[in-house]
Amino acid sequence: MEIHNEDKATLGKEVDRLNSFSSPKRHEQALRYLKNAGSHDYEIIAAALSLLEKHGNLYPGVLAKYEKDWLFYARMPGTMEEKKKFLQSKRFEPDGKEREVKEPEIIMLWLQELSKRSHHPISPYYWLEVKKRWYAGATGEYEMGGKEAKTKESLLERANYAIGKFKGKEYAHGVGAMEEIWNKPNGL
Repeated sequence: MEIHNEDKATLGKEVDRLNSFSSPKRHEQALRYLKNAGSHDYEIIAAALSLLEKHGNLYPGVLAKYEKDWLFYARMPGTMEEKKKFLQSKRFEPDGKEREVKEPEIIMLWLQELSKRSHHPISPYYWLEVKKRWYAGATGEYEMGGKEAKTKESLLERANYAIGKFKGKEYAHGVGAMEEIWNKPNGL
């Protein structure tokens, strides 16, 4: 099933539903969608949008062990052959140097590409939503990391908190916490 313009409301409702869950429940539901071959495209995209908005990344919590597998990109609309070819085309700069690409970026660019193809009638709304929610999530997590690190009594507690966030693949949150550590004179 491909996503058409009329499915925007369905996608929006699913994102709202996922956003209403606690983080662990949201992570588990996203994993169920990814692992279920019968999941609809809108469910996969909704899970990606929710995770990006709430966590600034696609693989927080129980999803962290799947980060290198790029499960979300694999489950996006289109054939695996098309997606592999597209990914390869985005790994290189015009001068031929290989560059690091992030999965949310590739998903955003892939959905943008599909919106231009006549055989994949997908609204440009979807790639714009990925971009918007990824930015909002990363920014929110960064700010939350700083706020939560401020509540820690000692430099060691703040550092352990930040390290825990990095280990949990909550990178923006961890960076926000580290910024708070760096902003404290003499670790006070």
